[in-house]
Formats: sequence, structure tokens, C-alpha cells
Amino acid sequence: AESFRLVTLLFSTKPGTQDSKSGQTAEQSLVAAREDFLTAVEAALQDEEMRKAKRVRVILKALEKFVAGLTPPATKEIHTHLDTIKGLLGKLGEGESQGVSAMCTKLVSEMDAKTVELKTKTVELKGSDGAAEKQEPASQSKAGE
Repeated sequence: AESFRLVTLLFSTKPGTQDSKSGQTAEQSLVAAREDFLTAVEAALQDEEMRKAKRVRVILKALEKFVAGLTPPATKEIHTHLDTIKGLLGKLGEGESQGVSAMCTKLVSEMDAKTVELKTKTVELKGSDGAAEKQEPASQSKAGE
């Protein structure tokens, strides 16, 4: 659980200026690690030992900070992970304490909003350079997951 808190600190801090080579490298490394982080969250939410209220709260807080700091571009895999995690949070919220349930509901709502924001900004970014394929509009995202 502590590792989630520490990793979230990495995602919530912005590397130095992007003008420097080290700043660009740091930014690229963080973008590359996003899928790994979401994979770890998925695994933790499915692990019975990590689903205990004390531990799951740390995971939920880390995920909340991660989602708040998530910026475009977001790959299809990122969106797939977010959809899977929303489903796991829905199940988790049904059987846990009222506090964990409220955190899950709030987090699913924040993830929905961030998904729409990412899809909108990704389309805008792709539209401005014209080089990448167009993603499906946010209105076609899976509702209720």
C-alpha cells in the first residue's frame, strides 16, 4: 500500500522544464509508466488482502491523485484500464464500509469526467497536427461501467 502512495508522488510532481533534455526524459518516463501503474491498481483491487479497508483507502487515494494529474495523450490501453478499474470500484463499493463506498462512487465520477476530458483533448491535439488517427468522440464512451 505504501508503494502506491510513493508512486503517486512521482505522478503528481511535474518534472523541471520541458526545454531541458532531462525534463523531456522524465516526462516521457512518467507517461510510459502510467499503464504499469493502472495495471498494478487493477491487480490490487482484485487481491483480497489489499481490499481490506485500511489498505484499499491508500490505493483509492493514490488513484484519485493519479486521475487528477492524468494528461493527454492517453492511449486506448489507458482508457481500457480506466474502464476496468471503474468496474472494479463499482463492485468494491457495494460490499465495503460506507467510507470506502463513498470514495469509490466519487472516484468513478472523477474518472468519468477525466475520460471525457482526455478524449476531447486528444481529438483536439490530433486535429491540430493532423498526423494521428481520430479517436471516437467522448459521447460514444461506455456508460455505466
